Amino acid sequence: MNKEARLLCLSLAVLVIAALTACSHKPSYSEMDANRASGNQNQNQKQNQNQNSEGQANASTPSAVEPPPATQPAPAPPPAPAVKRPSFMDQAKGDIRDLPSYPRSYRVNIQVGPIQGVNTILLTLKTTDSMDKITAFYERVIKDNKWTVIDKIIDPEFSEWSLKKGEDSSAKVEVKKDQQTRAMNIMIVRGEKLEEPGK
Repeated sequence: MNKEARLLCLSLAVLVIAALTACSHKPSYSEMDANRASGNQNQNQKQNQNQNSEGQANASTPSAVEPPPATQPAPAPPPAPAVKRPSFMDQAKGDIRDLPSYPRSYRVNIQVGPIQGVNTILLTLKTTDSMDKITAFYERVIKDNKWTVIDKIIDPEFSEWSLKKGEDSSAKVEVKKDQQTRAMNIMIVRGEKLEEPGK
């Protein structure tokens, strides 16, 4: 049994030594040559160049590598039409002429541009005034600017007016209480159909 134990220890020692010597050299990132792959590529390019020069010297022998067919660049897209500012926009204030911002509010956001054939302005405002003061202001503004009210909701937490003026103009005023800050968020959307090109 003593002989078997020695044989087992010896075979384990040989296995450990073999495993350690087999795994002793592990390449690290610092030892890697970043240009090595391009060296192979350059050798391939040299072979292709040699084949091309041989092909040029002997015109009857076709070259192994044919150049790709020439492609034409894609045509440039047509220039985008210039966006025309809406006629109802007050250029100096960045406001809507016939639906002004609530006087004791501050602007959070403004977006101007065409949406599905309608030149649009979206204003987002915020104020700490009460819903009663805000609704009284917009009731007067809507009447003074001769808007037709299509739909109206007046509530202590939420108020909304859907408006129309003529065939081409529409608007919406929405006032909503922010439940976390108790401030009032006012959103005004005003749109006007864009003129069709050629008219």
